[in-house]
Amino acid sequence: MKKKFYTPVIIVLGYLSPEPIFSQTTYVDNGTSNTYTLQTGDSLYIKQGVFTGTVNNWGTGGKITIANGATFKPANVNGYKSRYTVYGTMTVASLQTSDGFSLNNYGTVTVNGNTQLNGSAQTLINNAAAIINFNGSVDINAGGSSFTNHSNITINSGFNFYADGISFTNYAEMAVGNDLNLYSNSSVNNKKNLTIGGNFNSSKGQVNNEGKFQSQKTITFGGNTVVTNTCRIIGSTGITINNNAVTMYNSGLLLASNGSSFTNSGNIISSGNGVIKSGVFTNYGTVKGNGFMYITGKSTLGGGASVGVNTTTGDTLRIYTVNRTKTTQIFDDQWGTVYANAKYAVFAAPDTTGFSSYACASAYTALVLLPVSWDNFSVTLSNNIPVINWSANFDEGTIFIVQRSENGIDFTSVASIPGKSHTYNYSFTDVTLSTSSAAIIYYRVYAAELTGIQNYTAIKSVQLKKDNKAACSVNPNPFNNNFNIIYTTSQKQNITIRVFNFNGQAVFIKQLLVNIGTHTIAVTESGKWLSGIYIVQLTGENGSSVSTKIIRK
Repeated sequence: MKKKFYTPVIIVLGYLSPEPIFSQTTYVDNGTSNTYTLQTGDSLYIKQGVFTGTVNNWGTGGKITIANGATFKPANVNGYKSRYTVYGTMTVASLQTSDGFSLNNYGTVTVNGNTQLNGSAQTLINNAAAIINFNGSVDINAGGSSFTNHSNITINSGFNFYADGISFTNYAEMAVGNDLNLYSNSSVNNKKNLTIGGNFNSSKGQVNNEGKFQSQKTITFGGNTVVTNTCRIIGSTGITINNNAVTMYNSGLLLASNGSSFTNSGNIISSGNGVIKSGVFTNYGTVKGNGFMYITGKSTLGGGASVGVNTTTGDTLRIYTVNRTKTTQIFDDQWGTVYANAKYAVFAAPDTTGFSSYACASAYTALVLLPVSWDNFSVTLSNNIPVINWSANFDEGTIFIVQRSENGIDFTSVASIPGKSHTYNYSFTDVTLSTSSAAIIYYRVYAAELTGIQNYTAIKSVQLKKDNKAACSVNPNPFNNNFNIIYTTSQKQNITIRVFNFNGQAVFIKQLLVNIGTHTIAVTESGKWLSGIYIVQLTGENGSSVSTKIIRK
C-alpha cells in the first residue's frame, strides 16, 4: 500500500480575499490529521473538511483561521498562544490559554471541558449570529482581558473573574449555568439578557446593568463593588448588599422576586423611577434619592440606618410597606432614621415585566420575553356568581384564557382577556354559568405567550348555592324592546333580579318580594340596550340563584 504524504503549502505573497494575508509560513489544511508546529508569526488556515490533527503552538503571534464550512476538531493543542478567527466550527476538549491568545468568532465554538484564560491580556469576541458553548467552567486569570458577546453564549458551569482589569460586555444572550463570581477589580456590563443559574457574588469591581440581569438564586454585592442599574436586576431568592462600602446607583428595578428578601448594608442612591420591590426588607445602611420602595413582607430599619436625606431636597422617596403592622411608622421595626423626604405612600405594585419606565439599553428593549409569573389566583362568589381574580407578571402580547370545569378534569374556555401593559391585576365574573351546572365549579387560567408556552395557574373550586325548586325563563326571546321573566319559587322571599351584558357588566338591577308560586315580571327598561346576548339572574335571600340567557335583536 502506498503511503500518502502531505506537504505544507508555503505562501510568500498571501491569498486573495476571503483567505487572509499571512506573513512567515502559512499552512493550508483541507481536512487532515496532520501535526503542525507554529512558530512566531506562522499561520494555519483550515480551508475545508475536518481537521483532527495536532497543533503545537510554542510561539506567540501566530494565526489560526477556520473557514466557513470547515471544522477545527484537533486531537490535541499544545499551547493556545495564537489568534483564532472562526468562520466555521471549532470544537476542542478544553481551553487553557496563555500569552498571545485571542478568539474572534463568527461561527460556532464548543469547548467540552473547562476554560482558563491565563497569562497577559486577551481578547474574546463573539460576533452577531455566532455561538459559543462552554460545557465546563470559565475562569479568567488574564488581567486586562476583554470579553464581548454580540450573540449567544452558554456557560454550563461557573463563570469566575480572578484577575483585575477584565471587561466583560454582553449585548445579547448570555446564560451561566452555575455561579457568576466577580472576585477582582473588573467590570461586568450587561445590555440585554444575562441569566445566572446559580448565585451572583461580587467582592469588588463594577456591575453596570442596562438590560435584564437575573440570578435564579441570590444576588450578593460585597466588598467595594459599585453597581449602576438603569433597567432590571432580579434575584429570584433574594438580593443582599452586605458591605457598607458598596454603592448602588439605581434608576431601574431592583426585584427580590417570589416574595424573597432584600437586605441592604450599603448605600443605595435612587433616581428617576428607581424601584425596589421585595418581600422581607431589612435596611442596615442608607437609601436615599428619588424613587419607590414596595415591600410586601416584614420591614426593618436597623439602628444607625436611614432612609431619605437630612437636607432640603426636591427628591421624594415613596415607601409602601403593604402589610405594615404599625400605622404610626413606616417600617414594622423602626430603630433608624426616617428623614423628611422619605414618605409613606400607597401606590400600585410596580411593573416588573415592562421596561418603558426605565432607561434600558436598546438591545434589551428590542425584545423582552419572560415566562409568566403568577403572584395570586383566587375564585370567590359574589351574589352566587363566580369571580376569578389573578395577578401576574408577563410580557406584552400575552393573552389570559379563563377555563371552567364541572369535574376538575375536563376544562372549556369561557373568556379570553388580553394582557395590558402596566396592568398587574385581572378579574373575570362568570355570568355565563348555566343554572343547570353542577354545585361545585372548577376554574383555572392559562397564559398564552408569544413564545407559544402555555403557563397555567393552580385549579381552584367554588361551591354554588342551589335552589332545585326555583326556575326561570324569558319571553319573547329574542326580544325587540321589552320582555318578561317567568319565575317559579317554593317560598316567599325577597329576590334580586340582575341582568348582565356579556362583558359581565350589570345593566339592570331590581329587588322585589315574591310569594310561593309562578310570577311574570315585566322588564320595560331594556329598550335602550345594545343588541347582543344578556344573562338574566334571579337571586333569593339564601343566596341561591337561577339564570338564563336572552338575546336583544
